[in-house]
Amino acid sequence: MIPKATWILGGLGDNAKTIDTIRWMSYKDAQGGDPKELATKVTSYTLTDDDRGRYIGIEITPTTQTGTPNVGTALHLYDISTASGGGSDSDNVAPGPVVNQNLKVAIFVDGTSINLINGSTPIELGKTYVAKLYSDENKNGKFDAGTDADVTANYDFRWVLSGSSQQLGTSGGIVNSSFDNNNLAIPATNDEARTNLNGPARDGKEALTIPTNGDGVQGYKLHIIYKHK
Repeated sequence: MIPKATWILGGLGDNAKTIDTIRWMSYKDAQGGDPKELATKVTSYTLTDDDRGRYIGIEITPTTQTGTPNVGTALHLYDISTASGGGSDSDNVAPGPVVNQNLKVAIFVDGTSINLINGSTPIELGKTYVAKLYSDENKNGKFDAGTDADVTANYDFRWVLSGSSQQLGTSGGIVNSSFDNNNLAIPATNDEARTNLNGPARDGKEALTIPTNGDGVQGYKLHIIYKHK
């Protein structure tokens, strides 16, 4: 399905003059960063693959053939997926950037290429883990350098230890914020893991509370939560 965004001009004036000022734009964020012109002088724009992960906006200057003044204040709408951005909260358009249906997540041990997502490999002490978000352009379920687009920089992500520890059954939780948007270094000892990784509850996830003399990271599953910047 290809969604279509349409700007409907109201009023009884000379809308043709206003139409000539329309610029459909895309941005990397909802504040108008990295603007790219998509189309001009048209009242609708059909999304393309290049718009995935981008915010769609519009620039328009109300203009009439008559009146004093006949040129109004230019409007810059940076995210028409929401009412606050110039769109609507009651339509069937998801808020935020254009959804990338090919978005995938991979977690690797640094220096390797094996995706550990949904695998059974236990978390290893003394290893560094790398998270990657990518657009699976050839839809083969794995990251192919040179073919797939690495879009990790477009997202904020958090590390989470899910499930329970191996022996004591201690519930997992979200890793402290020092590792947000960064590689996750698992310490060499369980006690160091408690000191370095524990953190408070946030972003809808429970606090990570690895106990003293506990299992450390053993038994947990590793994943991330993320959202577009």
